[in-house]
Amino acid sequence: MRAVPTGYVEILRGATTDDYGDPVDGDTVVGRVLASVLEQRVQPTTGADDRVQQVYTYTGRLPHGTDVQEGDRLRDTASGMIYVIDNISTVNNPVQRNDVRLDLRRAT
Repeated sequence: MRAVPTGYVEILRGATTDDYGDPVDGDTVVGRVLASVLEQRVQPTTGADDRVQQVYTYTGRLPHGTDVQEGDRLRDTASGMIYVIDNISTVNNPVQRNDVRLDLRRAT
């Protein structure tokens, strides 16, 4: 891994249904890896009621070859925070193996 890791994350995948038949996120752990999760930017926005809101975005990096998919969730093992993977990008380089870059959204 080329990025400086901030800790371990568990990769969560799958969905189940609750007692009422509604879909809910499952907690099936498909992997545990070192990761770098960093807050990237704050975007101030104004809602319909003219109230300023802060929107935080996060960037994650995982080791090359990690099995992740859009919609998977990452659970930080130290803090318990859960992040949803919105976008995955990798840069192919013939000389070195680059990390898997993730656009994340904090769910909890």
